[in-house]
Amino acid sequence: MKKIFIFAAMAATALTACNKEEISAPDESRDNFVYREFNAVIEDGVSTRVAFGDPADGKIPVSFQNGDEIAIIAEGEIYKGTMDENSVIGVELPENAEVTAAYYPYDAYKDGELTVPETQTYGSVPVLLESTATDGNSITFSAANTGSAVICYTLTGDIAVKEARLYVTDNASLINVKPAYTLNFTQSLQLSDSPAEIYFAVPANVTKSLTLEIRTEKPENGLGTSDFSYFRRKTTAIEINEGSVIEMPAVNLTEDNLTAGRMIWRFGSENGGDCGWFLKNAGENTIDATNPQYASVTMNNNGSNTFRADFVYKKGFEVNVGTYHYVAIMGDFENILRNCDFDIPEGSSTTAGNIIFDAGGQFGQWHGNNSKNGKTNSPIKTDIEGVSVWYYEMLGDFGKEQNTFLSTIENTTVSEGNEFQFKMADLKVTNVPDGATVTSPQYKIYWIGFFNNTSEIQAMIDQTEAAVAAE
Repeated sequence: MKKIFIFAAMAATALTACNKEEISAPDESRDNFVYREFNAVIEDGVSTRVAFGDPADGKIPVSFQNGDEIAIIAEGEIYKGTMDENSVIGVELPENAEVTAAYYPYDAYKDGELTVPETQTYGSVPVLLESTATDGNSITFSAANTGSAVICYTLTGDIAVKEARLYVTDNASLINVKPAYTLNFTQSLQLSDSPAEIYFAVPANVTKSLTLEIRTEKPENGLGTSDFSYFRRKTTAIEINEGSVIEMPAVNLTEDNLTAGRMIWRFGSENGGDCGWFLKNAGENTIDATNPQYASVTMNNNGSNTFRADFVYKKGFEVNVGTYHYVAIMGDFENILRNCDFDIPEGSSTTAGNIIFDAGGQFGQWHGNNSKNGKTNSPIKTDIEGVSVWYYEMLGDFGKEQNTFLSTIENTTVSEGNEFQFKMADLKVTNVPDGATVTSPQYKIYWIGFFNNTSEIQAMIDQTEAAVAAE
């Protein structure tokens, strides 16, 4: 398909009067309804994308597809009409009802306004049309003045795309953020070396960050049961101008490359021991990895019964953040640092410590200073007493200011010497009676790793619980 498009219709000026008042739902009684048909006519000169066809002179002409649904407005109510292969709209209407307006597509017309639909279909971009004339048994359509644009991604690779999602947001983090638009496929799109294009219709006249999510079957080396999601985005915002077709950088989705950047450290004598992790703070803190399934960390007392033991990795590694966009850690550190569940002298009291994920120079501190308050996705409880899993989304929310840092996608190298760490700090024991000694608390770490989704995290939890139960 040619890459030359004339998109004037999407930037069309205001059209003839159309009823934009709020429309009520029709009476469900059909006793006085009759079936009527209207010829759908496209205004001369309109050139835009409703359905794909062969371009001619740089234009793709408007054409309705069999099965397209049209919003028909009659006597202040909205009715659903359906297009046939001859561009004839069939609809049930009250007898003698006068049709005053019509809009395409049906599901884009809500509360008296025509907006870009959140759910779209591969192979057809929902360019918005509204009637300019209703004459007897014909309805004439032209482009609606809605301020729209199109985002185009060119895909190659070897995976089968089940669904595509587009996030259009000012928020760097995608935690609890729903995609703005979802592209459905009637059957999975098998990618190859030949470029395939997918399109999203979006509102224009904004500057936003765009993130593409591609969903596909779980690969062979995946954990859990869920489909996988692969994310791609530019680290700078995009200006979306009315009537434009924005072609994003080409995306290659080859499974071997997508799933290559995976890091999981399993601790304990039956796994990797301490896996090269160490404790940053000087003093009496130690790592004991003699237990089969976990490493036990003794926290350092700074001399005033304030305890710290940051768990740090400095050897450097590479991870595909676009695939493995969660980092998770399993242990009883929450029970020790946040719940203060350890022995203290009678009469003493405790102040909960901080658990801070700091991904080092390439990223920074997760969620800025808010991380010290335990800000994370909701911890997952396990069947091992006192043990939970904390997990963090790697696609953003780093740095001093919340929601301002856009992390890179695809392979990210955490450099040698960079401190990738979980800060376990500021746990205090106060009001200690004279002569009493506070025994340094210990926390356990079972594993740290990168995962595609929470189903993968749960699968790792299940494996660990089974290994512990088998001892």
